[in-house]
Amino acid sequence: MKLYSNHYQNQLRKLHQLKSSFGSAGKYKGLNEWIDKWTPQSLTDYGCGKGNVMKEIGKRYPTCHLQGYDPGVVEYNQIPEFATDLLMCTDVLEHIEPEMIDNVLQHINTLFKKSAFLLIDTREAIKTLPDGRNAHLIIEGKDWWTEKVTKNIKGNVVVNAFQKQQKILIVVDK
Repeated sequence: MKLYSNHYQNQLRKLHQLKSSFGSAGKYKGLNEWIDKWTPQSLTDYGCGKGNVMKEIGKRYPTCHLQGYDPGVVEYNQIPEFATDLLMCTDVLEHIEPEMIDNVLQHINTLFKKSAFLLIDTREAIKTLPDGRNAHLIIEGKDWWTEKVTKNIKGNVVVNAFQKQQKILIVVDK
């Protein structure tokens, strides 16, 4: 299953190299509470960027096995091969090539056993790719994203809400 084109992977790598702030997001509202609810033994950060959020989670939950995946960062570009208890995907899905979004969501579906925390931006990014395109390749609303997620990820949507700054939080429990 193809998750990204070679051209796009190269664009991501260049952007990560050119912009130190790209892929180095901070804290996310509700993330720690979601992790606390499940007390997982393992967690995947899908689209982990430079791994900063994952490293912070590791400090707070030192016994939780963490795996990160990001095709734009050499350190994390190995596709995960096993499912973890939880999967988080924060500020990532809007960056996916539109023709690959179903594949990516289906891939995410195979990588978690209990719950997925998906935070999706619904507006254009401030940053642009080296080829001039907006870094957010998919600009869609809550209904569109909800339909995409429920079509491609098996489970129950237990949270589906707008957060600040026009982001949608979708939590899927299996």
